[in-house]
Amino acid sequence: MARIAAALLLLPLQALAEEPIRNLEGNSFFVEEAYNMDEGHVAQTVTMRRDRGGDWMLVSSQDWALGSSLHQGGFAFAYGRQQGPGSAAGAADTALNYRFQVADGDEGLALSPRLTVTWPTGSPALGLGTGGVGFAANLPASKRWGNWGATHLNLGGGHTPSGKGADGASLATTFLAAGGSVAWAPLGEVNLLLETLFTRSWAAGAATDSLVVSPGVRFGTDLGAVKLVGGLSAPLGVLPADRRFAVIGYFSIDLPARWPGVVASQGAAEERGEELAATGPRRVRQGVLVAQAEE
Repeated sequence: MARIAAALLLLPLQALAEEPIRNLEGNSFFVEEAYNMDEGHVAQTVTMRRDRGGDWMLVSSQDWALGSSLHQGGFAFAYGRQQGPGSAAGAADTALNYRFQVADGDEGLALSPRLTVTWPTGSPALGLGTGGVGFAANLPASKRWGNWGATHLNLGGGHTPSGKGADGASLATTFLAAGGSVAWAPLGEVNLLLETLFTRSWAAGAATDSLVVSPGVRFGTDLGAVKLVGGLSAPLGVLPADRRFAVIGYFSIDLPARWPGVVASQGAAEERGEELAATGPRRVRQGVLVAQAEE
C-alpha cells in the first residue's frame, strides 16, 4: 500500500515497454480506442469534468475481460450538475457495456464494436437523464503507426424510444456521433492527444449539433502487474451554439482480477500478472462517447 500511495503522489516517469505507443493505450477522454482488456484484468477509472459555466460531472467506470480478451463488460455511474450554479446536483443515467474484439491490431487495424444499454437513473428535469431505457452502439477502429503514434476513429449512435423531457412529457431522442483522435508518444510514459467529436441529436423534431476539440496529455507508471494512468484535457466546444470550455481530470488503475470465473485461481492470477509485468497491461474506457452525446 505504501508503494501505491507513493506512486499516486509522485507518478514517477518509468520506462514501461519497448513500444511506447502501447504503454498507455486505451486511456482516452472522448474517442474510444479499439483495444479490449487483457485476460484476467480489471480496470477502475474516475473522471472529473468541470465546465467554465460551473457545470460538473464525476464519472466512475469499471471494465473487465469476460473470460478472455475477446469479450469485455463494463459499467459507468455518473453524478453531477448540468444546469449552472445554483441548480441541484444528482445522479446521471447508468451505462452497461459489452465489447467484442474483432481484430486486436497487432497486424493491422484493431476493431472492437460496443453495445450499450443506458438505465434511467438520472433526472430529465435536472438535465441528467433521458427518462427512459436507451440503446447505443459504437464502432471504434484503431491503427498504430510504428512505435510512437496511433490514430483512432469512432462511428456510433443511439436511441431512447420512451424517454421524458424536462417537463415530464414523453420525448424520444436519437443521436449519431463521429470522432477521431491522434496519439503521439514522445516518451513511453507520456502521450500527447488531440481528439475531436461531432454529435448530432434529435428530440421533438429539432436537431442539435455539437463539435468538441480536445487537446490532452496522459501519463503513467507501472508497478509490476498494476498500472496507474492519469491525464488532463481541455475540451472546447467550437460551434457558436455550444462554445464551452472545460477541464477534465482522469485517473485509472489496471490490476489483476482475483475472483473465480475471471481467473481460475489466485495462482493463475499471479502467473498472469508476472507475464503482464513484462508486456504491460492495457485497458479501455467504455461509454464515454455515449455519455458525451447524451448531454
